[in-house]
Amino acid sequence: MPFDSIKLNSGSTLPGIAFGTGSDWRANPREKDDDGISREVVEAVKAAAAAGFRSFDAAEYYNTEKSLGQGLKESGIPREELFITSKIAKPESLADIPAAVRQQLAWLQVDYLDLYLIHTPRSIKDGLTFIGVWQELEKLVDEGLVRSLGVSNFLPEHFEQFINEARIKPAVNQISVYPYIYHRDLAVIEYSQKHGIAIEAYEVSSSLIRSTEKGGPLDPVIDSIVAKFASEGLAVTPGQVLLQWAAAKKFAIVTTSSKPARIQEYVAAGGFRLEPSQVEAIDAAALQGAKAGFGQYSSWK
Repeated sequence: MPFDSIKLNSGSTLPGIAFGTGSDWRANPREKDDDGISREVVEAVKAAAAAGFRSFDAAEYYNTEKSLGQGLKESGIPREELFITSKIAKPESLADIPAAVRQQLAWLQVDYLDLYLIHTPRSIKDGLTFIGVWQELEKLVDEGLVRSLGVSNFLPEHFEQFINEARIKPAVNQISVYPYIYHRDLAVIEYSQKHGIAIEAYEVSSSLIRSTEKGGPLDPVIDSIVAKFASEGLAVTPGQVLLQWAAAKKFAIVTTSSKPARIQEYVAAGGFRLEPSQVEAIDAAALQGAKAGFGQYSSWK
């Protein structure tokens, strides 16, 4: 059973889970060949495609677009079966958006992007305005270079600076969401959903992998859910439980790994569903943990 796709306000369909090329590859860039391609990233992308991923997430900030493009080319997956997202944020790119997106398309070896995001509201500065940048992005849709537009890490106050004047509404807001910060994110989640903007969640497994987030009240709840599935003959991991928690919230998910076994684990997480009571138990423990000081990690906050 795959993750449920999300119908976007643009008319496109966003797969329920995407393979990201940021995270550790952004923080710790890998060795590249003379063409600027990392074979490690290429092989991870090919493993993700072989495992069943069809949605792939990139950004100019990650500096992995060439490697993603090569990996997808070598995967042999037809372009029409892929959903490719990238993002813009660099000052020089925002100064000439048409040139920037054409360069990204060349690196990715494709003719269009399925989704193009403003990576962070912090990049809208030095004379730029939200509506001015957004109107330039709208032209990309008109030209057929981009099919859907969105943002990342935007709060309601950022949307308010352009959404009422936008001709094409944002289709996606990609934000950091895991249980301990879910309640703090509710304002932007509810604002986005009110305006028909889908949430795409990254860092969903932070409570498992970040040292500052371990050891809170969420841990025994996750363990009990894993044990419950085991008693029913289904082996699931804590990470899979968190992915299904995000899916139960109707979020699309971005995740990543360089390990083929972990990539397979992510795809396999689409094979079960949490009961509403299990989602509620995670939410309750997460709120308790947030009040105790958990939920401080985010790569963009």
